[in-house]
Amino acid sequence: YGILAFLSPMISKRDSSDKIYILDNMMNGITNYILLITLLIYGSRAPAQNVKQENDSVKMNKPFNMDIRTNIIYDALLIPNVGVEFDLGKRWTVAANAMYGWWNNDRSHWYWRAYGGDVALRKWLGKAARRKALTGHHVGVYGQIFTYDFETGGRGYMGGKPGGTLWDKMNYVVGAEYGYSLPIARRWNIDFTIGAGYWGGIYHEYLPQDGEYVWQATKKRQWIGPTKAEISLVWLLGKGNQNQGKSRKKKSFLMDSTDRKGGGDD
Repeated sequence: YGILAFLSPMISKRDSSDKIYILDNMMNGITNYILLITLLIYGSRAPAQNVKQENDSVKMNKPFNMDIRTNIIYDALLIPNVGVEFDLGKRWTVAANAMYGWWNNDRSHWYWRAYGGDVALRKWLGKAARRKALTGHHVGVYGQIFTYDFETGGRGYMGGKPGGTLWDKMNYVVGAEYGYSLPIARRWNIDFTIGAGYWGGIYHEYLPQDGEYVWQATKKRQWIGPTKAEISLVWLLGKGNQNQGKSRKKKSFLMDSTDRKGGGDD
């Protein structure tokens, strides 16, 4: 139909004595037809390219979500600690925590020492996790290394070899965990986590005698069971990384207050 439309002027003026005029019109018709096909092809491709560019823009503008946390259980046991967790996308996160408490009093033979760290890979589940990162149910796997030295006036227990670095005297844990992160404010959550796995390593038992610490036994730790307990106060960071439900309640309250104040105008 396109060819006929463009060649119709040529056909209507066709004259056997004017071949040049016919050839001229034929070339014009073919040129116009090629232009029409070109416009149709590139016109149909433009929207697809625009969609791709918009999708690329959305990917580039994906928000960065993370949190900073502290395990309140360790804090209560006088072992300061801090952790971070990063959103990897598709409801996966990676978390890392470090603890360091180094208290002692030689006079009363009181030692309370522990330091180390752990790393966890988590998958977030449920409706809350689909709505917002770092919220709701999560399951994962974790590994931990640490050492300790606990004595409260009598028999003491020291994890690993005396002296040296953490690598020389570490105990280690590998396990699986389950937890739930509960929103409590716009930028704050409480994360409850428990874990179970294998705890391995060696530890020493000693007794304080005549101002010295006398070795009693070296034992090997091979424990399978609960190995993690966490009640963490979580501070959410990142643009848009906030609990929207808390914001809506506040906004609703403000709107209700405004309506009550302006109710006499109706």
